Amino acid sequence: MVRFRKSQLYTVWLVLIIILLVVNWIGLRDRYVTSTYPTDNATQIALGDLDVSKPGLELVYLTPSRVIIVGGLTASPWQETVFQNPDWETNPLIALSVGDYYDEYKGDEIAVLTQDGILHLNFRGAAIWHSEEIGNLPDGYPVWTTNHMFAGQFITTSDAMEIAIIGQHYNVSTTTSTGHIYVASRFNSTTWNIDQVHTELTILLTGAAGNVDTSNSGDELIAGGIDTGAFYLRYDEGTWTITQLIEWGGVTRSIAVGDFMLQPAGNEIAIVRDHDIRVFYRQLGEWITTTIWSEEHLQIGIESVFIGDIDPFNPGHEVLGVGTVNENTKPVLVVLKHMLSWEPNILWHLVESPTNVIAKNFDFNRLGTEILISNPPQTTVLSVPTNSDRILRAGVAVLIPAILLLPATFLLFALAEYFGKVTDERRRARALEMIAQGYVRCPVCRRYIPKDKAEAHKRWHRTQQFY
Repeated sequence: MVRFRKSQLYTVWLVLIIILLVVNWIGLRDRYVTSTYPTDNATQIALGDLDVSKPGLELVYLTPSRVIIVGGLTASPWQETVFQNPDWETNPLIALSVGDYYDEYKGDEIAVLTQDGILHLNFRGAAIWHSEEIGNLPDGYPVWTTNHMFAGQFITTSDAMEIAIIGQHYNVSTTTSTGHIYVASRFNSTTWNIDQVHTELTILLTGAAGNVDTSNSGDELIAGGIDTGAFYLRYDEGTWTITQLIEWGGVTRSIAVGDFMLQPAGNEIAIVRDHDIRVFYRQLGEWITTTIWSEEHLQIGIESVFIGDIDPFNPGHEVLGVGTVNENTKPVLVVLKHMLSWEPNILWHLVESPTNVIAKNFDFNRLGTEILISNPPQTTVLSVPTNSDRILRAGVAVLIPAILLLPATFLLFALAEYFGKVTDERRRARALEMIAQGYVRCPVCRRYIPKDKAEAHKRWHRTQQFY
């Protein structure tokens, strides 16, 4: 029987631990570090540089009655209420947007909209938050289902960013809703102007802002909804023009803008059409479209889409989608990477459908962007692990196996010692018995040979060239 030394057993134990560490280190590259922040009954969330005296970005969330900032996301979280709506029971806050709306103040400002169409702008001056009512939506109808506002530099000659509003007006007499798009702008540090720039006879569900048309120096506003297809608006020499991307029919559920394709240069548009994801990009002055996700992929129908660099090891940004297999299953977060082809994978299993998802980098000590998933009463953040995270998590992952392996090593050593002693005693007893019977042991083949045949056995070994 093979005998083990203690040093050999300890070496085996250390090798197993090292293998576990390496496997976990490699495997944790695609696992995410999670953290949570309380966001009460938030209906929307956003990120922005709301306090320039503190490093990093702040999280802001909207409830029907308040606007609250959560800061210290990478250190010690703190909260601050920046706006309260006294009439929230009859006239709740319904939309939120964060952007650099005032050049005269440092950092970003917060725009909020009430259900009756009053637009408020919150800005930080002299370390105190101030609120200003900058206007009403022009036609004064109750806005029942508006929940989309966007910051963008749509008009390059204005003071700062504009506020784009996508909303629905409900007509009590006809019980129908129509879609409207407004843009609030400011010139020469004067008062704000709110203009209605587009009207649809059907409901607008979603939108996004970004520079997707390389022939235009400013940003464009992309929108879509039920039976409206998808289109974008651009401001050019005092007028707003519309370009249709998807013809009428079907449902445009979600839109996102980002640079997620290495070629061509510039931003692309990702649109959830029904439950598929279609990508639009400009090439040689023409719009090209391709479907990168259909409901047949993993049998998951996509409801909303987002863009972010969630995999820093893959060049370019990735397309994120939230969807479900059917109404009875929990939603999942899927990711599509554009390499040689679009590669779909399930990234995260969600507990329930989120109210908001944001992909944006707020922790500059980490690679890639963070994913913020809002499920009241909290927001969960998925972050790419740093080396210290991976060391810690790999250590924890190895700790339990190591604790179990150490006593197992001692047990193996004890068993080897016990069975080794038993085997040695049996061999010794047999040797004494054979010697007592007149046998000698051959030093070559270690067999017991009668004394009178020992010389003949030795000559046989010589003939076999063993001697």
